[in-house]
Amino acid sequence: MTPNLPPWLRSAIEQLVQTYSTQDLSVSSANITHNYRNLKPSNQTIVKDADGAAYCASRMPATYAAISASLAYVLRRLPEFKPITLLDIGAGPGTASFVAEAQLPSLQSFTLLDDNAPFLNIAKQLMIDAPPPLRQAQILDSNIIKSTEFPKSDLILAGYSLVELPVSTQSSLVQRLWQTCTGVLLIVEPGTPKAYQRLMVLRDQLIAQGAHVVAPCMGQGACPLSAPDWCHFSQRLARSRAHMQAKGAHVPFEDEKFSYLAVSRTQSQMSGFRILAPPKESKGAIEFKLCADNGLKNRLIPSRDKQAYKQVRKLGWGDVIA
Repeated sequence: MTPNLPPWLRSAIEQLVQTYSTQDLSVSSANITHNYRNLKPSNQTIVKDADGAAYCASRMPATYAAISASLAYVLRRLPEFKPITLLDIGAGPGTASFVAEAQLPSLQSFTLLDDNAPFLNIAKQLMIDAPPPLRQAQILDSNIIKSTEFPKSDLILAGYSLVELPVSTQSSLVQRLWQTCTGVLLIVEPGTPKAYQRLMVLRDQLIAQGAHVVAPCMGQGACPLSAPDWCHFSQRLARSRAHMQAKGAHVPFEDEKFSYLAVSRTQSQMSGFRILAPPKESKGAIEFKLCADNGLKNRLIPSRDKQAYKQVRKLGWGDVIA
């Protein structure tokens, strides 16, 4: 699976960036990359529309790929999940909503919340070319920390949102999100040890509130990983010409590391094992590091077991193995 931007969105971004000079985009892109790596919130980075355009060219493809991979894992666990309403928290330029529209044709209503004016302006511009009903999305200027009520929604997405918030506010926000969630809450964060630790705290909180873990965990028990190890995944994505120009890159792809947590109002079918690291393939076997509902496991599939080997040889980091 290579979750790249859909053609309509890629075209809209290319048209958007053409309204700004290459120099302005390059400066904004470098600043975005620096601030992202230093965990500075977007309201200190995206301060004008040119910054928003640079973000769409340089960062959106990676965040889109990570959110897309995360949502795809969730939908494999919940194949009957057909949400109608979506709430996109800390929506930025609308990345998570674009992902959901591409994967969930059942969605009829989109609500995007953010308080960053350049991001909201960019989201509105991109929505002009979006497929219906995304074109009729509600794009609201709202501080998600201060908001006391959110609209009831079947699917709530928080894509790279919590990382920008003070730790002291995250528990309260997630509690309010869960109270308004009628189906699935999916949180996607950078693939760092700090983000993983943050998600584990929220996981315990949500389980205590009656949530059922859907992914990536294979059960409701405590995470079996211990420091310096942490649960994260990687998604490779192709770089478009605009993407490479914005980042000053020469390699036609990049790998985005991410962590995620999905919980549901209903219990999902838990079977199989989550692949927690890139499989190690040797001449005579493939070795997998696996997360099970009762702890970590290592499984070696020899090539001489042709049927089993054929079934697993195309599986990768993040997939579920039977």
